[in-house]
Amino acid sequence: MAAAVAGGVWAFGTANAAHVKFTCSTEPVVAQAFDTIWQIASDNCEGNLQNAVHHMIQLNDGSATLQIGQTVQIPTEN
Repeated sequence: MAAAVAGGVWAFGTANAAHVKFTCSTEPVVAQAFDTIWQIASDNCEGNLQNAVHHMIQLNDGSATLQIGQTVQIPTEN
């Protein structure tokens, strides 16, 4: 039951995230050991980080998994 509720909260949050603004640096980042999409977003973006992460995943082939040395595209704004 808790997983279903958590999933519903995530789906609700991502559906509404498209309307919440964020801005990010425009320079791509090279992934280092232990980097995550969320960490890169928090280091390079301001505003709604959940929305920034969503757009960052879309720009990077739809995957939140990073490889060391991978160039991670950063969204500019929404």
